[in-house]
Amino acid sequence: MLIRNKKFSMKYVLLYIVLSMTIIGGIAIGLNQYISRRLNFELNEIINLNIELTNLKTYLNKNSFQVSNYFNRNDNEDYFIKYYDNRESIISITEYIYDNIKQDENSCMYYRIMENLLIYEEELTDSLFRVRSVDVQTYGTQQELKRLYTFLDQIANNLTEACIKYQVSRYENINLLYKKVERNVYIFLLVIVLLNFLYIVTMIKDIVLNLNDFSKSAAQLALGNWYIADIEPQNSIELDLFATAFNKMKNNILDYMSELESKSQLEIELMEQKLKNAQMTQLVKESQLSNLQSQMNPHFLFNTLNIISRTAMFDGNETIVKLMQSMSKILRYNVVNIHNLVSIREELDIVQAYLYIQETRFQDQMSFDIKVENINLDEINMPPMVLQPIAENSIKHGFKNKEEGGIINVRILENEVSVSIYVEDNGEGIAPDKLKKIFSESNEECKEKCNVGLKNVKKRLELSFGQKDLLKIESVYGYGTTVTITIPKGGKVSD
Repeated sequence: MLIRNKKFSMKYVLLYIVLSMTIIGGIAIGLNQYISRRLNFELNEIINLNIELTNLKTYLNKNSFQVSNYFNRNDNEDYFIKYYDNRESIISITEYIYDNIKQDENSCMYYRIMENLLIYEEELTDSLFRVRSVDVQTYGTQQELKRLYTFLDQIANNLTEACIKYQVSRYENINLLYKKVERNVYIFLLVIVLLNFLYIVTMIKDIVLNLNDFSKSAAQLALGNWYIADIEPQNSIELDLFATAFNKMKNNILDYMSELESKSQLEIELMEQKLKNAQMTQLVKESQLSNLQSQMNPHFLFNTLNIISRTAMFDGNETIVKLMQSMSKILRYNVVNIHNLVSIREELDIVQAYLYIQETRFQDQMSFDIKVENINLDEINMPPMVLQPIAENSIKHGFKNKEEGGIINVRILENEVSVSIYVEDNGEGIAPDKLKKIFSESNEECKEKCNVGLKNVKKRLELSFGQKDLLKIESVYGYGTTVTITIPKGGKVSD
């Protein structure tokens, strides 16, 4: 058998078959297209040559008309100009005709006759135009030109007939040549296709025989007969690998089943351990979250009580009442929601209370504005005490050198998957080098001053939603800072 002489890879055999058939098809298509283009080109050359021959006769007739009317009309100058324009066209046409017929002796003969006649016609016409008056001599020249144009027309007809005959003969010869080449190429390609077909048939036959052996061995294993003979090595690399694996499976099947049982028990134990680890991780996460939130309370409480005490010294009872109400709302919010997610509306109420306290404290130094789109803020949850530290950071750092006119704007926008909360200030902004270090673990300054600020908020958002980049800071030094918080819709705590 052809294939049994040497091992082969079915992958490369199939690749060879696909590539060879693709190449054969490409050659056939390319050859057909090339021949078609060449024949069309030759046909177009015949058509173009015929057109130019027709144009030649037309321009000759036009010049005959211009010359005959030169002395019979008052506007002879116009005929003079038109004649020379036509002469330029005739020269261009004759050059084109010669390029296409110079291989044909018969056509060249008529072309040379016409070329000489045109030279003679040019001489007669030039002499006639130089006189510009009618006398015996010019009349004789006119008559000679009439006879010359008649002869030129006859020669043009002969040239046309000879040219067309040559081009048609040339086209037929080229067509026969191309058909012969095409036939020989197709015969060659057909031989290659037949050889490939024989090769494929031989390979398939070999594979079918091998698969039959596999089927018989597999049937014996299905009956529980593990002591059958090994499958012989195969000529196909893939089938040989399969035979080797089949023999190994057969010889080690019982050991494998025992090993499988042991692995199953081990996987159960691993799953139990993973479950314990997951529970421990969740407990640690909850502990971290509780610790981070608890950091917020003493710091904020101290600052707010300090504000209220100073306000009591300088302002009336009504202001103090409002401050105490705001403070009470914030404390109650912290105690009740320290371990829970809250709605955006609740968080917004708290930051509004906080900003009122700060607005009262700083008077004309700062103000705030809160804008919300048509959003159902009660259905979207977030961690508590997220907005307050951001607002505090804007007041503490952004307005520290601003005597008046500080503004904090809170905007809430919604898209299909999340809600974005923007806290903007027109403070002094953050220098680019400091902006890069805000969340850096190696930033010693931030470790001391920012534990209740942006770093704290960022960590709590990550722990609550299990996502990164939920807090972003953009700042233009000297113009202000914008902090963006992204809240995924649903408000679910991450697993």
